Amino acid sequence: MQPIETKEDLSGYGPIRNVVMGSTYEDLSATFYVSNDHKEQKFFHEWQNTAYNMNASDNFGANYYYNYVGNIDIYQLDERDTRRLGVRVMEAFPKTIGSIEMGYANANQIEKMSVSFAYRYWEILPGGAGSSFLNRLANIAINQVERKLISKLPKVLTRL
Repeated sequence: MQPIETKEDLSGYGPIRNVVMGSTYEDLSATFYVSNDHKEQKFFHEWQNTAYNMNASDNFGANYYYNYVGNIDIYQLDERDTRRLGVRVMEAFPKTIGSIEMGYANANQIEKMSVSFAYRYWEILPGGAGSSFLNRLANIAINQVERKLISKLPKVLTRL
């Protein structure tokens, strides 16, 4: 959702009109599977700690903006795991890391963790559909390399 931020223009006579001042974005929410060693949870906590050090010994210091933001690419995949369409979220960082439910009743379930990301803006990334022949060949090569890399990752990470 991309709401437009407006302000009333009072500079003229007659009915008041709204003029565009900018754009605001809601936080992006994502859910991740958590492995037995909780490395996904540790990853997001470490990323969050680069933004704001939550240790009393380090005076709870905030870091510089460009030291903790990054871009996140999200793709829709087809049935053959080929990228169809994507979104790049710019200047993102994990704002909220959700709790992981633990208990005897959850013993046979995969643990999940929700993370909400704040970001500045987003843009559409092209997918494989409708691209030129050379772009499709490049996407095929990239997808093959990604599949080989992904096949070497632990199974729980490939579900992310």
